[in-house]
Amino acid sequence: MFSIAKKVSTHIGAKITPRLLRQPRIVCFKPDRAFLSSTPSLDDDDDFKPQSPKEITIEIAEGIADTTQFYMRYGLSRQRLEFLAQSEQPVLHKWQKMMEVFLMHVIGSIGYTANEQGLSKYAQDLQSCLQNADPDVQMVLTDIRRDTWREMVATAFSLDVVDIPSLGIVDARNHMHKVASKMMEPSVLLEIQTQTSKISRECTTAVV
Repeated sequence: MFSIAKKVSTHIGAKITPRLLRQPRIVCFKPDRAFLSSTPSLDDDDDFKPQSPKEITIEIAEGIADTTQFYMRYGLSRQRLEFLAQSEQPVLHKWQKMMEVFLMHVIGSIGYTANEQGLSKYAQDLQSCLQNADPDVQMVLTDIRRDTWREMVATAFSLDVVDIPSLGIVDARNHMHKVASKMMEPSVLLEIQTQTSKISRECTTAVV
């Protein structure tokens, strides 16, 4: 009989030497190409141009509403808003940053340009969709949009959602009229002139 140390025959007749038995070889195959580039970036596709939907259907509107709520509650949008709430930026800057989060993470993700034009186009398309929807669907989508905006504002400004009132169109316009009227009062205009003069003098001194 042959010693197993001299020869071992497999079921296909291959021979394995004693050295191979003691030191099995492991062969590693390297893929020709990596799954990702060293610096993966979709921005390198210069020929790609995002396109907004030709129209917003009820299905798209529902998907946008659900996705927006998810981002604002659990996604990077939530993290950015919470980070923004901790900053000491003026109210106007915070509001602008909050809108940038909405534009980039919501409007931009469905193909609209992340600017005021894209936001306006999105609002028009969504309004056209709601006009053709059933009253019950309109109410549900409107409530979701309202709740999402309230959560976004509350998170960005460290507020409680229940402290943000819900206003109708008429009440909102009345508030806007009051604010505009207040800004035109002589005392407010004088304060604006005084503050801008201080800034101008400080800039001149810094340059000199």
